[in-house]
Amino acid sequence: MSESPPRLQGTDGVRGEVAADGDRRAAGMSAVEAFVRRGLITPSFVELYCYAFAEELLESGLAAPGDEILVGYDPRDPERRLVTAALDGVAKAGAVPVDVGVLPTPGIGLYAVSRGAGGAVVVTASHNPPDQNGIKLFLPDLGLKLFPADDARLTARMYALEGIDLSELKPLHGVIDGAAEALSTFESFFSDPYNTWVGEDDFGDTILVVDAANGALAGLAAPILERFGFRALEEVGAADDGSVNVNCGAGLLEGHGRIGPDFISDAGGDFRTIELAQALFRHGRAHREEMRGGTQGVRVRVSGAAFDADGDRFYRLEYDPFEDSVLILSGDELAYHQAWFLRRRLGERYNGASVFATTVESDINAAAAAEELGFIGVHTGVGDKWLLWEAHCHLLGARWEVLNENIAEIDRLARIEEMGNRFLAQEEADGREMIGFVREAERMAEECGLDLNSLLREQERHTFAVGSEETGHAITCGRVALREGGERLVYFGDGLKSAVNTFAASRELANEAEGREYYRRLHRPFPPGYKRTIPVYYTDRSLLRPGSEAWSEIKGSLIEGARRRFGGLLEPEFRPRVEEPEMIYLALDELAAEGIEETTRAAIFVRNSGTEEKTSVYLRGAPRFAAELDALGEELAVRIGALMKRADSPYARAELAVLERIEERGPAAFSELADLLSEVNAERLLVEMSAKERLLEVKGEKLALTERGRRVLGALEEER
Repeated sequence: MSESPPRLQGTDGVRGEVAADGDRRAAGMSAVEAFVRRGLITPSFVELYCYAFAEELLESGLAAPGDEILVGYDPRDPERRLVTAALDGVAKAGAVPVDVGVLPTPGIGLYAVSRGAGGAVVVTASHNPPDQNGIKLFLPDLGLKLFPADDARLTARMYALEGIDLSELKPLHGVIDGAAEALSTFESFFSDPYNTWVGEDDFGDTILVVDAANGALAGLAAPILERFGFRALEEVGAADDGSVNVNCGAGLLEGHGRIGPDFISDAGGDFRTIELAQALFRHGRAHREEMRGGTQGVRVRVSGAAFDADGDRFYRLEYDPFEDSVLILSGDELAYHQAWFLRRRLGERYNGASVFATTVESDINAAAAAEELGFIGVHTGVGDKWLLWEAHCHLLGARWEVLNENIAEIDRLARIEEMGNRFLAQEEADGREMIGFVREAERMAEECGLDLNSLLREQERHTFAVGSEETGHAITCGRVALREGGERLVYFGDGLKSAVNTFAASRELANEAEGREYYRRLHRPFPPGYKRTIPVYYTDRSLLRPGSEAWSEIKGSLIEGARRRFGGLLEPEFRPRVEEPEMIYLALDELAAEGIEETTRAAIFVRNSGTEEKTSVYLRGAPRFAAELDALGEELAVRIGALMKRADSPYARAELAVLERIEERGPAAFSELADLLSEVNAERLLVEMSAKERLLEVKGEKLALTERGRRVLGALEEER
């Protein structure tokens, strides 16, 4: 293979367009080449990837021969072609495959910890369209995902195995059915008050609409939520036909803060086909006068919970009866509400030493607002795995602290100190090493007759409070019962847990805010900064690597543009991110007087999506800089499109053809473009061109070019 990227994985595992083995687009290529060069996920690729993962676990000692590896999935593969391939790959490598069925990603991770499995595989592409699929992986013991060092080792093994014909190997173990126990473990998790913060009759006044994204939580989230006593509950997005995320799910809400009546109108409203939005307006308007409540406050609430296909993301929605609109709370607002609740109700556990972690994608004001509550604000790389890393670093430190307090022997105390020094000396995040340190600490505790996990919970060593991504991942501490007895503290990006606990937090808010004030504080719990993301689809993501021509040109354009637009106000500083070296991250610092520390007031960064075929420009900062950030972001997005659109992508070719046709002949109906869309999923392309990239807009019954569409077309033609 001419180009061999050091890591096949993106932000969270691998994802791509699903294709059959022997697909003509991959003629003459191996399964790995088809993935690298065409972005295709085939059964052969899935089997090899899971074989390599199981083999890596066994040979590294993280798992032992005969250990179990769980395989779960979301419903986008109804014929189970990729699921069967995953099970076969695990079995052929020598591990015991356990089929846990359709279950949310956090449920699979929880069950792996509870069952003591040697690892877990989740066949899912999360919030991506149903024509795509992928694989997420969990390491044993802690529910950690793979980090750069783990990804690199697994990728190297894939290349080494590339010439092996797995069809010649026989499975060494049969498949075990673990679906019933896995489901029971997930459901039991929500019965534990340690994991959910709900009091009695918290939600008796709330009508809840649940959007399960036609995914793993369909038919599961609603019954679990019903236990908490909502006044009424309606479920949408519960189809079982594999159409995950189609006109439903949390992914549709990204970038939106409010849905007004015009958004659901039949005359071209963006949310006119979204059942969740329609249901919230229907219930809200039916109870509007009662909700307004006069001087007595709100008597009825109408709320929405939107998840993604694999159930690890959650967005909160709320009908505002005073404005006849639906408010949308992203991960930033949800995390703040949860942090506020923890300080208010459990301040003795979550004191001034507790961390509130957000990724660089989050609102720049979110961490600052949490610091005002008494937390320590921390920024991580993009992806909930980096929030998990932060959480487990703190939990590992708590383990060593408990050991220090309960062990008197000098030699053992020296071993604890030596472990800490070895951990700090690591050059990059490594999940395998993290598990090794935890196992070492637990062996020492066992030698001394200590139940380390029970001590951790009893002494409430919570130096990590909340982790959050703006896209709806929220992480707080939980506990799960172990199959062999005892319990373990866990952290997972669990959409359903986040939903329950956010509703508990807003119930607490309702005790001190009524009427319009309640909705204002719910929607905007802290003064929001400016945030916007401009995606560029169908890019060759391999071009964005440190030192490459595209990377250097984009970096230079970003720095030059920032100096031109912010000169005299803010000082641009390029800051490499060790978690993601490919990211081009520019901080804009307020010019400070001598001896005073600089303050970051804005940031612009460019990064590849780890889950989709796109590269995006991220704009974050104080609202007063919105116009300058926008202008620079638009310039960069057009330049990225000219430099990075994939020449061999059928979607990129179709997109260009559509732009050229409309530019030449004027606005066109869908039927007039059909001849240009024969090689792609036409609906997906037009949604991404209009709702995502904003290259097209609806005018009457036809599609027309936006101003950005014209600029992008001009840049593409100039580059050719």
